[in-house]
Amino acid sequence: MVKLRFSRIGRKKLPHFRLIAQEKRKDQGDKSIEILGWFNPRTKEKELKKERIEYWLSQGAQATDSVHNLLIDEDILKDDKRKTFKVSKKRKAKAEKGKEEVKEQKNEETKTTEEKSAEEKKEEIKKEAKPEAIKEETKSEEKTKLENDKQEQASAEEKTAEEKK
Repeated sequence: MVKLRFSRIGRKKLPHFRLIAQEKRKDQGDKSIEILGWFNPRTKEKELKKERIEYWLSQGAQATDSVHNLLIDEDILKDDKRKTFKVSKKRKAKAEKGKEEVKEQKNEETKTTEEKSAEEKKEEIKKEAKPEAIKEETKSEEKTKLENDKQEQASAEEKTAEEKK
């Protein structure tokens, strides 16, 4: 079966692709049946042989997902675009674990915020109760001060009485 696929011809970190017709089981680097054009993904430049591509498609050749999307952009094919990014099973499992961990963290955060809000409410109640407690403390402190003053006065009177004798 013939596939229409990209074959990389660009140098390191500068991709440039040829659009080729090739047997499905052959490697992209092997000899191709025909070169149908080229595509530069960095500048989005492309040159395609429309007639030859249509010929190969009429002969039953299948386009890879990336080539299929390119042919749709060039109005050679009339179809919906395909998803080109395929996720492996390991990657899917890892992503699901990550999602579960994120959910657990959010649950913990909501719990901690609920606990914080409960603590804040308790502190507010304490603050509201504190003025009364402070008033009571100040009253008791005033009483002790008055008692101390009375005792000091009494002791001072006793000293003056002793001195007079």
